[in-house]
Amino acid sequence: MKHLTKPTRAIHFLVLAFLMAVGGVANSGLISKRATAHISCYASLNVVVEGKEESFPELNKKRLAHEQKYISTGLSDLKSRQDSFVRNGALYRLGKYAEHRERVQRQKIYCDNPNVYDHCESIVWSTIEEVNRLALKFYRMENCELLLK
Repeated sequence: MKHLTKPTRAIHFLVLAFLMAVGGVANSGLISKRATAHISCYASLNVVVEGKEESFPELNKKRLAHEQKYISTGLSDLKSRQDSFVRNGALYRLGKYAEHRERVQRQKIYCDNPNVYDHCESIVWSTIEEVNRLALKFYRMENCELLLK
């Protein structure tokens, strides 16, 4: 019977790896559209404000408000889940999902295309001012002001 332990361990490892991969991919379905909208709005403003908070105090205040609402909404989404696997890693999952959504939002802005999710064929901007204009265009286009009311 001892010869069966190594294949059994290997199978257990493969099942665990599969479940972890599926759990990471399925994570996006656990977070509500409202929380996703807040993190996209945060990302749009972050493109403009990041590193220049003093120059854009009003935008920075809105950016932080979107971040706070994303965290509170996302945590309530995940804490309402019954399975402890999701609840125990809630902050980690929120952080990873936020990274993913911010990366997607930046690509949309850089490509000036709301349908881009990975990378674009050509970047449409040439200056920081142009990137800021595009970021604010996406912020308005996604009705982010309404989320803060």
